[in-house]
Amino acid sequence: LPEDGPARVVFVHLEQGRNLHAVSRKGLSNPYCVLEVAEQEQLGNFENITMAAKQSHTVRKTTNPVWREDFTFTVRCPKIARLRIHVCHLYKFLGFKVRTETLGIAVVPLSEML
Repeated sequence: LPEDGPARVVFVHLEQGRNLHAVSRKGLSNPYCVLEVAEQEQLGNFENITMAAKQSHTVRKTTNPVWREDFTFTVRCPKIARLRIHVCHLYKFLGFKVRTETLGIAVVPLSEML
């Protein structure tokens, strides 16, 4: 990727979710978030993607989770970088992760935050 000056540090504060989709029969979910910062550029016929991902903790039995977590990412080229927030529901059976279900996705170009 072409460098856009020195690498920059991006701080993301994940506060809460509101009125998320209820997945269980009891009308609740076990939500968590995966935050990804991706820098993507087309180089001729090739696509170059650099990505870093971090995950929040799971808040059990709620549709209004409060995470209050901070994340830090290093970004080389903020003009082409995007923050993707993937909100998921965690299914567990006997304490083991069985599968996840997507509750929602948001993508924010970091250039809009400069």
